[in-house]
Amino acid sequence: MESNQSNVSALYVPSTITTEDGVEYPVKSIGLKAFAGNPNLVRIYFGEGIEELREQACFHCSKLESVSFPSTLRYMYNAFEGCSLITRLEFPANLEYLGRQWLYSVTGLTGTIDIPAKVTEIQPTALSSLNITAFNVAAGNPNYKSVDGCLLSKDGTQLCLVPSSSEWLSDYTTPEGVTSIWSSAFHLNQSLITLTLREGVTSALDSIGSCTQLIQLNLPSTLTNNPFNSYANLWSLSAITVSENNQTFAAVDGVLFTKDLTTLIKYPPKKEAAYTVPSTTKVLGIGAFCLGRVQSLTLNEGLLSIQNEALRSVINASTSTLNVLRIPNTVNFIGDNGLFEAFWSGFAVDSTHPYYSTDGSVLYNKDKTAALVYTCDTSAPKDQEVTLPATVEVLGYGFSYNNNPLVKLDLSQTKITTMPQYGWCSSGNDGVERTLLLPNTLTRINYNSIRVATAKSLTIPASVAVIEGGAIGLDNAEEIVFADPGQMRSDGVKVFNLTTYNSIFWVISPRCVVKGYKGTGGVLSPAEQIALQYTLRFEALD
Repeated sequence: MESNQSNVSALYVPSTITTEDGVEYPVKSIGLKAFAGNPNLVRIYFGEGIEELREQACFHCSKLESVSFPSTLRYMYNAFEGCSLITRLEFPANLEYLGRQWLYSVTGLTGTIDIPAKVTEIQPTALSSLNITAFNVAAGNPNYKSVDGCLLSKDGTQLCLVPSSSEWLSDYTTPEGVTSIWSSAFHLNQSLITLTLREGVTSALDSIGSCTQLIQLNLPSTLTNNPFNSYANLWSLSAITVSENNQTFAAVDGVLFTKDLTTLIKYPPKKEAAYTVPSTTKVLGIGAFCLGRVQSLTLNEGLLSIQNEALRSVINASTSTLNVLRIPNTVNFIGDNGLFEAFWSGFAVDSTHPYYSTDGSVLYNKDKTAALVYTCDTSAPKDQEVTLPATVEVLGYGFSYNNNPLVKLDLSQTKITTMPQYGWCSSGNDGVERTLLLPNTLTRINYNSIRVATAKSLTIPASVAVIEGGAIGLDNAEEIVFADPGQMRSDGVKVFNLTTYNSIFWVISPRCVVKGYKGTGGVLSPAEQIALQYTLRFEALD
C-alpha cells in the first residue's frame, strides 16, 4: 500500500480498498515504507481490521507526533523508525508480536513502555530515546515479565531490555538466574556507572551499547562472547575486569583481549594513553578502538587484520587529530569500515607493503583500484582538495565522513559505478562552500551516500540509473542538475536512464532549483517528478 497524500497533516488509513468498479479488498498489512518520508504528516490513524505494520511503514516522517493503533493490530515491526516526535506508543491489547528493532530511532519516546499480555514474541531492539524509564509487562503475559523496570523472559534466564533512564540503575548486577543477555539490552543507558555481569551469564553478545556514564565493567568466568556493540559510545569507561577463571577472555591493564592475547577486543576510551598495541596481537577486533580516545596509537608489526569499525572515530582528546597511522607490512585485511570517520593526520605505508598504498591522505589498495578512506589533520585549514586517479574503480564505505578540511572531492576521472553509503558526508554548516564532482561511469547512488551541507551545486551524471531513498543531502544547495537527456522512443516518449528515484533527498534546501531535461508525450522526466515531489522550482535544460 502506498500513499501519495504528502500534503496532509492527518491521515486515516482504511482497512479496505475499493476499486474503480466498486469491488472492495481488505487491507490487513501496511507494507514496507508505505508512508515513508511524508514531510507533513502529523497524525496517523490505522483503521480497524489492519493486523500488521511492516518495517519502516512510516520511515522518517519527521513531523509525525501521534499514532492511533486499531484493536485488531497483531504484529508490529520497526514501523516508526526515524519518527523523532512520537512520545508514546500505546499498543492495543491484542498485539502479539514486536519485530526486530521495534523501538529503534524513535528518539522522542518518554516514560514507561507497556507490553500487553498477549505479546508472546519480542525481538531485540536498540533503544534510541534517552527518556525511557521502565518496561511494564501486563499481568498474565506467558513469556515475559518486568523486574525493577527491566524486561526479562518469564523464567528469568534472559535479560531482554534495560531502560535508558533510571537513577536506581547506577550500580547494577544482573539478576540471579540470568544466563543470556539480549543484543542491545544496555544500549543508550544514561544511568549505569558500574555494571557487573553475574556468574552464570554465558552470552551477552553486542549487549552493551552507548552507556556514556559507565566507568567500570566486570565480566564473569562464564562469559563466552563479546558483550560490546561495535559502535558503543563508552567515553567514561576506564577499566574492564574479567574473572581469572574465564577461558575466553582476559583483561590486561583494563584492556579486553581474547584469552590467548591474539585479539584486542576493547580499549576503554577513558584511558587516554599513548598506546602501542602489544606484539602478541594479530587482530584488532570489531569496534576495538571505536569512539576511543588515545594520545597516540602505534600498530604492531605482526598485526594481520583490522576488523570493521576497529579504528572508527578515534581521536586525541586534547587535539582531536591523532598521529600519522602507519599500516604495518603484515596487515592483509582492513574491514570495509575499519577506518570509518578517520581523524588521523595522515597515513604511512611502506612502498614494499604487499596489499596497501597511500599518498598520505588517502589509503588505497596496492594497485589503487580502490580508494578506501580519506583523512587529514582536522585542525588544518579548510582548503583541502582531493582528486582521485583514473585507476580507482571502487570508493570505500565512509570514504570521507565529517572530515571538515576537505572542500573539494573530484571523482570525475575515476571509473566508480556506485557511490557508497557515507561516500562524502560533511554535515557541518560552517559556511565553507564544498564541491563534489561525480564520474560519468556512475550508475548508482546509495542511501545516505552524499551529504554535503555547504555545496551550492551538484550534477548527477546521465549514466545514473538508481538513486536510493534518502541518498542525497544538500542543506544549502542552489541547484541540482540531472544531466540525463533521455532517448526518444518511436512513440515520441522519452526514456531516461534514471529509473529509481523515489524520495531521494535526506535533506534539501527549499531554494534549490532542479535542472534537467523535460519529458515528452505527457510523461514527466525524472527531474520534473523530483522537483514536483519536493515542491522545488524546475528549469529545463536545452
